[in-house]
Formats: sequence, structure tokens, C-alpha cells
Amino acid sequence: MVEVNIPDLKNVIDSLKSIINEYEEVELNLFNQLKDSCVNNWQDGNSAEFEDNMYLEKQEADMILESLKNKKDVYDFIHNRYSEIGRKIRINLNGKSRVISTIDRAYNSARNVISLFGSVDTGYRFGGEILAQKSKIQKVANQLSTLKMEVQTLYSRVEEIENEIRNKINSLDVLKINGFAFRLGGTDK
Repeated sequence: MVEVNIPDLKNVIDSLKSIINEYEEVELNLFNQLKDSCVNNWQDGNSAEFEDNMYLEKQEADMILESLKNKKDVYDFIHNRYSEIGRKIRINLNGKSRVISTIDRAYNSARNVISLFGSVDTGYRFGGEILAQKSKIQKVANQLSTLKMEVQTLYSRVEEIENEIRNKINSLDVLKINGFAFRLGGTDK
């Protein structure tokens, strides 16, 4: 089941953006203050080790920041793609064949009724009413045909979006693993 509430998602994105901006500002200020203190005010045997550790911490903080930005990018992507469909989306991808099959059965039933109208003699007193009913059923059959195409398109779009989201999330996992391996390589002495 896919459920997306676009306004709620937008609120999450805005909150995450605010967190990222605040984190970035705090991180930058802290690093600059520590760097100034280390370079200008502290010169002994421990200052070099402290400075090295400070840069390692900065790398780790940058990786966390990059991870937050990547997650925000995924949320932005989800928001942008699903807002093309609507404000609130709720669709059961597992029910696709059942929904389309139900529409097909209704369409086929309408077509069968229309074909039965062909065997009715419309030359007598109620012929005009029979033709009007046949026309109404033909209109319903056409609407069902259009509905089927729209439903198939909707399911295809949602499946495409879900695949793209899955690919984006998988690429984030790869980045996280690569970043973790990089950190391990950088801290082992």
C-alpha cells in the first residue's frame, strides 16, 4: 500500500531543511572557533593531535550533513513526483490486477448488453427508447474503457515512482557504506 500526503510531506521537508541549515551553521561556527583556538592560541605537543582529531570530526560531521541533505533530496523527489498525481495518494499496488479485471468485466458486460440490443426490433412503439438505452450503455462502455486506461496509467506512474524511489534509497545506502568504510580507513592507525 502506497500512501502519500503531499502537504504533510512538504512540512517534513521544510523541517528537515531547517534542521540542515541550523546544523550546517553550528558545525561551521564550531569548526572555525576550534580551528582559531588551536592555530592561534595553543601550541604544544597535544595541539597537533587535537587539530588532527578536529579535522576527523569535521569530516564525520560533513558526512552526517551530507546524509541529511541526501535524505532531504529523496523527500523532495517523492514530493515532486507524487504531487504530479495529487495531494493525497493511497493506492494498493498489489490490487492492480484485481481492479483492472473488475473494470474489464464491467466493460465486457456492457459490450454484451450492447450486442443483445442488436437482436431487438426497434421498429415498433418502444424502438426510440431502446435506442436511447443502447446509447447510454455505449457511453458507459466508453467511460469504462477510458477509466481502464487511466487506471493502468496511474498504476504505471506509481510503480515507476516507487522504483525510482527505491533506486535513490539504494544509492544512499551505498554512499553510507562507502562513507563508513572511508571513516574506518581514516581512523585506523
